[in-house]
Amino acid sequence: MKKEWNDVREFHEKFGHPVAPQPRMVERGRALSRGKWMNEEVAEFLVAQDIYEQADAMIDLIYFALGTLVEMGLEADELFDIVQKANMAKLWPDGKPHYNPKDGKVIKPDGWEDPAPKIKAYIDAVIARKNIVIHYDSIPTEIVGESTVEGLSISNVKTGAAETIPVSGVFVAVGLAPDNHLVEGQLELENGYVKAGEDCATNLPGVFVAGDTRTKAVRQIVTAASDGAVAAVNASTYLSSLAAE
Repeated sequence: MKKEWNDVREFHEKFGHPVAPQPRMVERGRALSRGKWMNEEVAEFLVAQDIYEQADAMIDLIYFALGTLVEMGLEADELFDIVQKANMAKLWPDGKPHYNPKDGKVIKPDGWEDPAPKIKAYIDAVIARKNIVIHYDSIPTEIVGESTVEGLSISNVKTGAAETIPVSGVFVAVGLAPDNHLVEGQLELENGYVKAGEDCATNLPGVFVAGDTRTKAVRQIVTAASDGAVAAVNASTYLSSLAAE
């Protein structure tokens, strides 16, 4: 969703619509305008005569929703992830949703957590980081420095403009979406990640998973290396047990 959010942000920049550099609440008048536009798309969906008109209304609604987040200075990925996890947490231990027979609403299992506090915590954390400057549409080209990091050279992929930012450290984070399509349908996945505990064992006997590709709370190089050791030892133990049979 990051690409789509950036595309909508570019539209706002080109057409002179607001783009918030930091999180902020949309002022009342603007909120009413955007609400009116989104309601118009909902109305078009309700009176649509075919699937084409319905699809047109829905994609416009999504565009307006992303545009509203652009004006609020909030990217959609993290917020969507919080809500997605909360919705999937409504599944019961048997892996199925349970419904109230009276009103048909989903019954939340014990321990289910309302996503609202997490949304608030995320937004508060972004607001608190006033020293963060986002360089949109840019890629790193060089880490500058001799014995220590002194700067990061970046290039804007749309304008070609280059600059070097003075920094003393660089943290590499290559994407947030797990690329586990290879094992989809073979291993159990949870929000795209291979489901595995601290023993790195998957639902398929003899198959172990290590690193950021599995379900885990902390994704760092040190935890990935630890996973590799755990997975290797457990795989060896599994093979030894087969040989002993």
